[in-house]
Amino acid sequence: MRKQAEKIEIIARSLTGAGALVIAGTALYHASGMQGIVGALETAQVDPFWVAGTKGAWLHFSWHLFVIAAVAGVAMWGREKANRMAVLICGLVAASDVILLLAFVGFFSGVLLLGIGGALLITGSLLLRPIPIPPVAPPTPATPPPTGS
Repeated sequence: MRKQAEKIEIIARSLTGAGALVIAGTALYHASGMQGIVGALETAQVDPFWVAGTKGAWLHFSWHLFVIAAVAGVAMWGREKANRMAVLICGLVAASDVILLLAFVGFFSGVLLLGIGGALLITGSLLLRPIPIPPVAPPTPATPPPTGS
């Protein structure tokens, strides 16, 4: 039974680590596309206000993905219930990003990568189990000192 629990723990941490790496890679992939979109906007002579806003939003989304990856990557090593919840929340945030991207932008490779990363985080979080802390025995009453009789 213990060996099976250890195998599940290894699988859970591997899935979570893979999800964090996929999302970090997606963040890099997204950040690398900023120059192309900014160049296209400038070529189309879009108002500089909108070009600057696009740069900020673009970098913010890349940063958002890095934070998700970092939190999940750190939380996967914890042994507390809160760590499992942190990984699950990261996966759910990634899943909500996928839904929003599909609704507003449509399907493309970045959405696929983000969906894979989110699915890995959610699956890993559901398999992560907190390690039970053994109960602490109540203190034994001290024996009274012997009397001098």
